[in-house]
Amino acid sequence: MKKLRNLLKSHKAICFFDLEGSQYSHECIAIGAVLATFNKAGELTKIRPSFKVYVKPKNKIGKYVEQLTGITEDLLEEKGVSFAEAIEKLFAYLGKYEKNTLFISYGNHDMTILGQTIAYNLDAPLAKCTIIQKNYLDFQAIFNEYVKDDNNNVLSLVHACEMFEINIEEGIVPHDPASDSLLLSRLYQAFLTRKDIVFDRYVKVLSSLNNLPAPIENVVKDLSEGNEVSQEKYYSYIEETIKNI
Repeated sequence: MKKLRNLLKSHKAICFFDLEGSQYSHECIAIGAVLATFNKAGELTKIRPSFKVYVKPKNKIGKYVEQLTGITEDLLEEKGVSFAEAIEKLFAYLGKYEKNTLFISYGNHDMTILGQTIAYNLDAPLAKCTIIQKNYLDFQAIFNEYVKDDNNNVLSLVHACEMFEINIEEGIVPHDPASDSLLLSRLYQAFLTRKDIVFDRYVKVLSSLNNLPAPIENVVKDLSEGNEVSQEKYYSYIEETIKNI
C-alpha cells in the first residue's frame, strides 16, 4: 500500500509495540514489542523474537486492569522495573535500529499511556521517549479506513486477526503486551498481502458511509449489490434529488 510505503521511507525497521496501562492514572505497567525489518513493498522480511518488560507505576494498578491483564501488584513488585529502566531495555532490544525505527501500535491509547507515564516520572528518558513520539504510527487508523465489521464498527486487534484468518496459537494471550505486539505484526503483514479480504471489507465500508450526497450513495449501493449503473441511471438519481429540494 502506497500510504504505508511513504510512511516507511525514512525508516529501516518497524517496532510493533503495546503498552498496558493502570486503570486510573493510565501509567505504563508493561511494554511489549516485536522488531521487524521490511522490503521495498513494506512487507516484513525478518522478525525478531518478542520483547516484554514489566514497569512499576507510581499509583495502583486497579482491580479491573489486574483481572484483564493478569498483571498484579505482587507481580510488579517481583518483576517490575522503573519506567526509565524499561525504556532503556526497549532501546537495547532495538539495537542499531533505535534511531530509524517506526513505532506502530493498534490504537493511539498507547501514546496517552506514554505521555501520562512521562508526567509521573521525573527521571523519564525524554530523548528516547521523544523518538517514539515523533516516529509513531497508529495502524488502527489506517486499517479502519478499509476494514470494519459488518455493522461498520471498529475491530479489536483479536477480531481483526480472526477476520484475516490469522492463527492465534496456544500461548498467545490477549492483553499480554508481547502477544499483542506479535499479533499486530501479523495483522500488518496480512493487511498488505491479503488483498482479497481488504477488497471485500472495503466494499462494505464504502456502502456504509454516511453523509454522501444522495445520488452518490444510491450509485454506491447499486454497485455494492452487484447492479450495473449507467450514466442515465446516475442522472436519474440526480434529478430525483433535485426534485426534493
